[in-house]
Amino acid sequence: MNIIIDTRMIYDRLHGIARYLYEILKVFNDRYIPHNVSLITNNPGTLKKLGLAGRFDFIEAKSRPFHPMEFLEIPSILKKSKADLFHAPSISVPPFKTVPTVITVHDLIPYHEGSMFHRMYCNYVLRNAIGYSQAVITDAEYTKEDVVKYMGCPEDKIRVIHASTSISQSDEITWKEVSRKFRLKKPYVFCLANPRPHKNLTGLISMFEMARAGSPKEFSLVIGSKTSEELEAKISASPYKNDIIRINYLEDDELGIIYENARVFAFPSFFEGFGLPPLEAMSFGCPVVCSNRTSLPEVVGEGGILEDPSDKKAFAAHILRLMTDDELYSEYSARAKERSRFFSWEKCAMETLEVYENAVKKN
Repeated sequence: MNIIIDTRMIYDRLHGIARYLYEILKVFNDRYIPHNVSLITNNPGTLKKLGLAGRFDFIEAKSRPFHPMEFLEIPSILKKSKADLFHAPSISVPPFKTVPTVITVHDLIPYHEGSMFHRMYCNYVLRNAIGYSQAVITDAEYTKEDVVKYMGCPEDKIRVIHASTSISQSDEITWKEVSRKFRLKKPYVFCLANPRPHKNLTGLISMFEMARAGSPKEFSLVIGSKTSEELEAKISASPYKNDIIRINYLEDDELGIIYENARVFAFPSFFEGFGLPPLEAMSFGCPVVCSNRTSLPEVVGEGGILEDPSDKKAFAAHILRLMTDDELYSEYSARAKERSRFFSWEKCAMETLEVYENAVKKN
């Protein structure tokens, strides 16, 4: 079987969809799957650095994901390729079918939270692609229900395949080095997110302030996020601004050290398609206080404390208890580790391959 996968989302830094793609391809590479796989890319050099050369063929494309030019270029590439299957790993999809297609929909945040353009794109381009596809993959049952409800997709066309985590303990760097670089001190609450409104980072700062006000001891808040005017204004106005550290970017080994040494991971997001950061935190045995919205209960399960992110007082109370109660901390550290073992990139990749094979049989 000749498979083409769109890997244009992979740039120099692995996050989100790029991470999802890389981890699946790494398994395909290690397992020597009995199929020919070609990768559409804007960045062949990056794929080579990631060790994906040799096993996979590269097809270079000029268009970026979501650029109007891709509506012509990607179908042209697929038509010439005579591939048996195309995998679109995001909602950047061809406007019409040229070969049997599998689409991964990680979330419908652009539909729910985006501009009028984003909503129109989902209503017309994405809905059409879901219609002509052989199969749709989602990371969570919640997203599956969303795709059925808002995109009109039949339930039996969708396969839920959970993502996993690949951030691991590193021998290359120490807590001393990381803490010195970012001026960190223990204990601290950690959150990894982008500054978009649905991530609720300004709400998190309010929760931190409430927890600190009720705490007999000092602790800090570490936020791994790019900046925004709203976020910086909230930090500047905080009475605890000197104890709030925002880090713009973390390498994987630095991120692992910060997860490993955090007392609590707090994630009050209003909307997620999966929820990778809480899973990453749990894999390090870091107790998690997490939003009970959308897909997050499915990921965290009984491995963490789930709370309504609109209830800042209750969220803050959970953070404070974990910061001050060693017995509770130990309980949720063990729960977190146990829950994280349920997820595996190996399982994700092999179930994805199964979807490919079934899609070709259906066509």
